[in-house]
Amino acid sequence: MRGQGHENGVNMRRKCGDAQSRILNMNPQAFFVPCTHAFNFVVADAALACHEAIGEIYYALYELSIDPRTDAFGKNTALSLARKLKSFKFVCCLSVSHAILFRINMVRKVLQRENMDISTAVELIAKIKSFLEHMRSDKGFEEAMLDAKETA
Repeated sequence: MRGQGHENGVNMRRKCGDAQSRILNMNPQAFFVPCTHAFNFVVADAALACHEAIGEIYYALYELSIDPRTDAFGKNTALSLARKLKSFKFVCCLSVSHAILFRINMVRKVLQRENMDISTAVELIAKIKSFLEHMRSDKGFEEAMLDAKETA
C-alpha cells in the first residue's frame, strides 16, 4: 500500500484538476482517506462559537429547567448542564482550547497558500511552537486564567 497526502485534495485540485478522479481513472482500486488534521479548522470554529455563545446556552438551559412543560428528568438534566457550563473549570478549558486552536487555524490557513515558501513556513511553525511553550508556562497559565475569569 502506498499513500500520499494532499490536504484532502484541495491543493492538488488547484494544480492539476481533480486529483482524486485522475487517480481513480489510473487505478480503480485506489481509495481515499481524509487527513484528520484537516479538521482542525472545524474544531477551532466550534471552540470560537462556544466561547461566544456560552451565556446564551446557559440561559437557554436555565429557561428549560424552569419551564413548567419540562418533565422532572428534563429539568434536572438542564439545570445540571447549566451548572457545569458555568463552572470555572469548563470556562477555563474552553478559553485555553480556543486560544490554541485559533492560532493553529490561522497558521494552517497561511501554510496552505499557493505562494507559500519554506522560509515563511519554518518561521510560522517556530512562532506557533513558541506560543504553545508560552501557554505551558506559568505566565501563559496566568493569562489563560485571566481570560477565563473575564469570560465567566
